[in-house]
Amino acid sequence: MQLPSKVKIGPHVFEVVFPYVFTNNSTLCGQVDSTACEIRLASENAGVKYNATKVWDTFFHELAHKVLDIAGVDLGSRGENVCDLLAHTVLAMMIDNGWVVPEVPQ
Repeated sequence: MQLPSKVKIGPHVFEVVFPYVFTNNSTLCGQVDSTACEIRLASENAGVKYNATKVWDTFFHELAHKVLDIAGVDLGSRGENVCDLLAHTVLAMMIDNGWVVPEVPQ
């Protein structure tokens, strides 16, 4: 399954930008930019390419951020951990049930 080019979250449509090169913070794997309505996903870090599962996990992590934000859920300092847990769980469920088979995105 390929990454979608766009995703609607609540009333907002976000463009999925992959691969995205982070120039200000090379350690980022992904980012939601609510102003530009973009979900940005890196394909590598420090010259090491991400495998498909990492890219999908990052995609679901960023989706979790925006879904929780739109729902008005304030996670405070736990935000990254909660989004990681949601992303890992959703991706594992989708793979385990055959709903998604991660492929290296093009």
